[in-house]
Amino acid sequence: MAVIILLALIPDTKGQTFSLTFDLHDLCRKNQIVTYNRQTDCFTENGTKIIRLSENNGYGIAWIRGMEFSDVVIEVDIRAGYEMKNFAAGLAFHGLGNDSLEAVYLGPSGPAAEKNRGSHRLYYVSHPDNTGKGTKNDFHILYDKAFNPLPDSKSWIRLKISVQGDQISAFAGLNADPFLVVERRNRQKAGRIGFWTENMSGGDFANLRISTGPSKGGQ
Repeated sequence: MAVIILLALIPDTKGQTFSLTFDLHDLCRKNQIVTYNRQTDCFTENGTKIIRLSENNGYGIAWIRGMEFSDVVIEVDIRAGYEMKNFAAGLAFHGLGNDSLEAVYLGPSGPAAEKNRGSHRLYYVSHPDNTGKGTKNDFHILYDKAFNPLPDSKSWIRLKISVQGDQISAFAGLNADPFLVVERRNRQKAGRIGFWTENMSGGDFANLRISTGPSKGGQ
């Protein structure tokens, strides 16, 4: 049975092992979603409770109020809900502010120079980053990997991110093996969790679960 919890009632979880499944509409109703550069819409489709982030220039975030973690496993279903061409969405974590965070997201490959690299890729970004290449409105991409085959725009994609110390493992779909494994580039050890959308992208999010302990694959 899923555990539904109001953030205001969450105790100190330091050193504990737990798994929480969230009612996203309840978070909306109780003002537990804090947005940056996006509007949110909550609706139900075929029994699934969904939060939709609007499209806009620049990146956008919907933070979950009152929750901060260091080592954590985050799972969510994401989809475009429109053309996949510009779709770029995923999860933000270790957030100290709207320009101090890490994120893993599915997004399109670059323009002509990268046209042979695959139509979409899984990206890891970090800001601030010690390369000095990122700016407030341009998060420097540190790692990426081609994501094929590309799903239909109406299909849900399961994204799981396991953050354990300095290593991040990202699982896509139902694969038991991580799709992308990277070394963290941000020295921030804890912070907020949220839904992430890149420049000119919106996205739908459902079935959020947050837990502690090592990931057991994309199940």
